[in-house]
Amino acid sequence: MTILQSALDKVNEVDEHRRSLLDTLLQLAINSGIVPKCLHVRGVNNVGQFPIASGGFGDVWRGEWEDRTVALKTVRAAILVSQNDDTIHRRLCKEVLLWRQLRHRHLLEFIGICNDVLQSPAIVSPWMQNGSVLQFVRLQPSAVKLRLLSEVADALQYLHNQSPAVIHQDIRCANILVNDSFEAVLSDFGLSRIDSTLLSVSTSSIEHGCLRWQAPELVFADMPRPCTATDIYALGMTGLELLTEKPPFASNATDPAVVMDLYHGRRPTRPTTTELPEGMEISDDIWRCLETCWSKDADARPSATYIWTCLMEEIEKLNAGNALLVKDFQTMQGKHIELEGALVGLSETLPEDNLLASSPTWQEDYANEYVPPGHTVDFSMADDVFPFNSNHVDSKPDDIQANINVISTSDQPNRTG
Repeated sequence: MTILQSALDKVNEVDEHRRSLLDTLLQLAINSGIVPKCLHVRGVNNVGQFPIASGGFGDVWRGEWEDRTVALKTVRAAILVSQNDDTIHRRLCKEVLLWRQLRHRHLLEFIGICNDVLQSPAIVSPWMQNGSVLQFVRLQPSAVKLRLLSEVADALQYLHNQSPAVIHQDIRCANILVNDSFEAVLSDFGLSRIDSTLLSVSTSSIEHGCLRWQAPELVFADMPRPCTATDIYALGMTGLELLTEKPPFASNATDPAVVMDLYHGRRPTRPTTTELPEGMEISDDIWRCLETCWSKDADARPSATYIWTCLMEEIEKLNAGNALLVKDFQTMQGKHIELEGALVGLSETLPEDNLLASSPTWQEDYANEYVPPGHTVDFSMADDVFPFNSNHVDSKPDDIQANINVISTSDQPNRTG
């Protein structure tokens, strides 16, 4: 198996032999219940006595490995007891192997699998200290949210363009993290797929709180079959969630009420200005794009590529109107503000208010922290312009200059990086 994995690492993704190599490796994993030795992670330490957070299917632990902070996600013990442990183990082997072959900047990296630290095998991935996307975008303008959503669409088109297509099955803001470059990364790929094979999709959705993102054909079908169209439906609901900072069907307090809406063919209504976060707006083009995603006719739903194109066109319009869309957080110079518990696709466990939003002047406080000595930041800017920028950035696009007035009272100090 190690030889097969080494061969897969060397061949190009479009190589005609890649598919047969992968099929052979996956079948070996299912039959044997093992993975190549090169995927075993050893030497993880500083793992706490209790998990940091829990989701519908697994628990998340924090640890250290080779000078990196990592997340370890395990299948919850209660599920292991209720299901055949060998079945889960074999399925886990297959899914982590498939995840290992996927390489995209907006998919969470798979490091390996750890068997010697916790009571059950743990999937190891980088720790995302910027937390989940929904916590990250609080109080941010539409341009930032659209950019992050376009990165998720980019990851999804990569998955759907695999042969055969890879279906994520659990797209929502809780499973979208923000990496060290302040880009969106889609997570929870492996466990969401294992979950749906052990339980019916509708049962899994209700028990784990993700029904609001599920296409009707998954909720009501006797034999639901996740496909690219059901992923697209979830992406549309995720877009609505990200832009409104509320779950889909937010006016419904309970999931059974959502089920009734789905049964009667109802879809989310367009939020009014007062229902949106302050300074936020959803253009007609973006709303139409979202509506096509949750079309009742699955065949009428667009591709991830089409959604990505729509989002990029809207971003270009915002750029043309001087809305600030640089890599949004460059002035933080690699510094991070860690949100307690904000990690690895489990934002549903977080408090409503994050550490930044707890202060009414957090924009000024954090921006001024990164402004060079002798400089101040003028915050008399339009509400819809991102507030984090100063001349701490070596080269400033014109649109930054137009919206943030950095007032110099001394010569610019020398900078080493």
